[in-house]
Amino acid sequence: MISPQPLDIWLVRIQFRDCKDLRPTVAIQILAKQNRAVVLPVSSALDLRRTTVDFLIEKTHVNFPATGLTRTSFVVSDRFRDLPFEAMEKRIGRLEGELAASFIDWLG
Repeated sequence: MISPQPLDIWLVRIQFRDCKDLRPTVAIQILAKQNRAVVLPVSSALDLRRTTVDFLIEKTHVNFPATGLTRTSFVVSDRFRDLPFEAMEKRIGRLEGELAASFIDWLG
C-alpha cells in the first residue's frame, strides 16, 4: 500500500451526514509512526456548502485535473477524521499548485 501524503485525495468509507459511502477525503496530517492520517471529507453537494467556512474546489480551476475529482466539490471544514492507513482505500489524486497553496492558506 502507498502511504498517504499531505494533500493527497483518498477514497475512504466514513460516516458523513446520513451516509457511509466511499467518498473522497483530503489528507491534512500524516501520523506515520501510528500509521494514521487526519483527513477532511470532500462533498459535491454544493447546496450544503457553507460559503464562509468550507473550501471550494472548482472544476474550472487549472489544477483541478490533478485532484481526480469529477465535479466541483468542497472540503468540509469541521469534520476532521483520524483514520488508520488501512481505511484509506484508493488514492485518486492530490491538491497541487495554486489550488494546494490556497488550501494550505485556508487551513491556517
